[in-house]
Amino acid sequence: MNFGNITIINISPQLGYRFNRYFAAGVGINGMYSSLRTQYYNGTTASRENFGVVGLNIFGRVYPIEQLLLQVQPELNYTWSKLKIYGPPDQIQNQGGKIVPSMLVGAGAALPAGRGVFLVMVQYDLLHNDRTPYGDRIFYNFGYNFGF
Repeated sequence: MNFGNITIINISPQLGYRFNRYFAAGVGINGMYSSLRTQYYNGTTASRENFGVVGLNIFGRVYPIEQLLLQVQPELNYTWSKLKIYGPPDQIQNQGGKIVPSMLVGAGAALPAGRGVFLVMVQYDLLHNDRTPYGDRIFYNFGYNFGF
């Protein structure tokens, strides 16, 4: 999470099952909201852009060795955005909702921590469609897997 001129809130839990030493799979939900506010030198707001995402995903993981994982994660996300430019007169541009598919692939490490593992991954959206929440670059993902 981050708040201020740039606000980002991302809650994307996943529930999975590890079938054996080598394979795991599961499902997840995506929820993200971001806001970017630009200001003039005198501190007044010049513009504000809001972007939201809600969606579903499934994932499959292969563990070639205990601490290394490879992952494939198809997703279907609903995205929307709004841009407001302040001034006389105010201008508002809405991009209505759109369903955007993504195909995330990645690799990472599963580092033992307590009763679970801390995940550090790099991922990339192979489809990089217009309005994908992931852009067209490699991104990092961090998480924690609870072991039961």
